[in-house]
Amino acid sequence: MPQPRFHGPLPQPGTTAPTLRYVKQDRTEGSLAELNGHVVVLLTFPSMDTSTCALETRTFNKLATGLGAKVLAVTMDLPFAMKRFCAAEGIENVEAVVISVTAIWPTSGAQPLPKGIWPASPGASPG
Repeated sequence: MPQPRFHGPLPQPGTTAPTLRYVKQDRTEGSLAELNGHVVVLLTFPSMDTSTCALETRTFNKLATGLGAKVLAVTMDLPFAMKRFCAAEGIENVEAVVISVTAIWPTSGAQPLPKGIWPASPGASPG
């Protein structure tokens, strides 16, 4: 199976992630800055309600306790859908969050966040 084409270099281990704001299941706002000093694993996918994304979430939920890291599942799902999925699947070690794309590209309007791609600077587009 061919790999997807990426726009720009993939982040290397240890790369500092950009500023990222998100909405938690309880609809409060969070940010990566709050996790400064922790190892953070970011899972990114469109929806937990797809078989591949659900499997990824379940797998990291099992592995998270041994990783010693905070695991965030960043999705485009609504908070109530994330909460329902996590409750039904027993997800306790992965925090599901929804990203606001305008938090990264505030002047560009809503556009999808390509998997594994980060803009070089705030306001930059993934070109």
